[in-house]
Amino acid sequence: MIYNIMSSKISLRVEIFWDYKEVVMKQLENNCIILRDLELNDANDMYEYAKDDRVGPSAGWPPHINIEETENVIQKLIESKEVWGIYYKEKQKLIGIFGVHFGKYPITDTKVHALGFELNPDYWGKGIMKMACDLVLEYVFSKEEVLEVYANHFNYNKRSGSFIKKYGMELVGTWYRKSMVVENVLYKLTKNDFMKNKQV
Repeated sequence: MIYNIMSSKISLRVEIFWDYKEVVMKQLENNCIILRDLELNDANDMYEYAKDDRVGPSAGWPPHINIEETENVIQKLIESKEVWGIYYKEKQKLIGIFGVHFGKYPITDTKVHALGFELNPDYWGKGIMKMACDLVLEYVFSKEEVLEVYANHFNYNKRSGSFIKKYGMELVGTWYRKSMVVENVLYKLTKNDFMKNKQV
């Protein structure tokens, strides 16, 4: 799941209900990026990519039309308590977001932990999202109750699909959202597979 809050709510337009589930937003970092709480003064950095038509439409939301829209989105994300900002140390700026949500997909039997992310196109292809995933999953899987995580994308979002598969997630299935005539593709990664992949 990637974000559709960029005009209303986090990237699923939400026939699906997501709620907060004990994944405390602890600051995480490596030598390149910091995952931290979002701040309202991140608006200029987020607007830089949120207005780009390569980002929102791939996740089901239209590009932002002004900085006020971005400020409103950031406020909602802060209140959700489930989204990190991706801060790039070298440029000292926000370049994306990464969330862990708890809810039910139409093809899962129970509520699950789901990943959602977006990245400024200027930083595509640099391994940054993999670093963010590594940091988040190392942290999330340290919690005994989390044994697997999920992620989904629209079938036309080939970039996200390629990343999810390369990261080692396995296909669960597909479905069509009621409000959109577009196929959704769902993947999952177990804690055991994550630990195995780390050792390769």
